[in-house]
Amino acid sequence: MGADLYIRALTEPRKAKYENLFRAACERRDAWNKDIEAYQTIANIERSGLPGSTLKIISGAKASLATCRKMKQKEQEEVVKFFDLAFGGPGYFRDSYNGSSVFWRLGLSWWKDVSGGKMTTEQLKDVLAKVRSQKLRPCTMRELEERGCRVDNGKNSLKNWQKMWRNKKRNLIRFLQRAIRYNLQGSEVYFSL
Repeated sequence: MGADLYIRALTEPRKAKYENLFRAACERRDAWNKDIEAYQTIANIERSGLPGSTLKIISGAKASLATCRKMKQKEQEEVVKFFDLAFGGPGYFRDSYNGSSVFWRLGLSWWKDVSGGKMTTEQLKDVLAKVRSQKLRPCTMRELEERGCRVDNGKNSLKNWQKMWRNKKRNLIRFLQRAIRYNLQGSEVYFSL
């Protein structure tokens, strides 16, 4: 779940070009489910007291199960790739409703500070002004953990979280500037919660 903003002039051509490829990748990925379920059923058979030939079948099922899972994972990578191509790009911005939310760190609310639906140039300028005027608030490890975020001394350190929010704020500002330009040219910009 999250706040999604779209510049239709940029998102619609990408969607038209890649959505069918995304859906086909989903079907290829999901086609592995029947084989995985069948091999999983065989692999779960209790092994004690079974003849050697049955044990070979179970071992073969386990190997086939591992192969099917790898193939499904490969297809999942294709799903992600085509999803990003179809629904991402410079005409799209998403801010999840979790600890990674840049609006949360700015002390703003998507529900209170932004009107949903088709956005006017004035609304976009208002949101841009709000985002620019707010400083990123410092965050504690406890706050992040309360919002379900992983915090450690590695890639999920407080320093890296702060860097991520700075980048998201920068990207949101760029998106809003782009949205204003396109909106002034007649392109529709939508916001949905």
